[in-house]
Amino acid sequence: MPKEQDVVEIEKRANDKEYVLKCVAQKGALLEFVSNELKNDKEVVLEAIQNNPEALEFASDELKANREVVYASVSKVGWTYCYAKENLLTDRELLLAGLKQTGQILYFATKKMRADKEIVLEAVKNKGIIVK
Repeated sequence: MPKEQDVVEIEKRANDKEYVLKCVAQKGALLEFVSNELKNDKEVVLEAIQNNPEALEFASDELKANREVVYASVSKVGWTYCYAKENLLTDRELLLAGLKQTGQILYFATKKMRADKEIVLEAVKNKGIIVK
């Protein structure tokens, strides 16, 4: 199956930051096809997430450990919390922001967070079966 034209073009210019910024602003998922260097560029990744919060999946591990970047995604599409690196898993505010979107992310929370009454109540608001 042939690749979509926008994928072919961005792969050709995967290191061209200006071009990539324009592309991911229109179609955030194109972040998947840019250079590793630009997947680690906070400006590029935030632009992609602004268009499509699920683009967090394609960010570098370093940026998946960056609170600002992860919050930009999780606060819009809660399930992307699953991409957050370990250093962010004790961030109560980040988890609550995601739980407001989908209670199911409680599965990815630390044991300590799952023992927090406010966190569990927020999860139940969005996904009652979560406490089963």
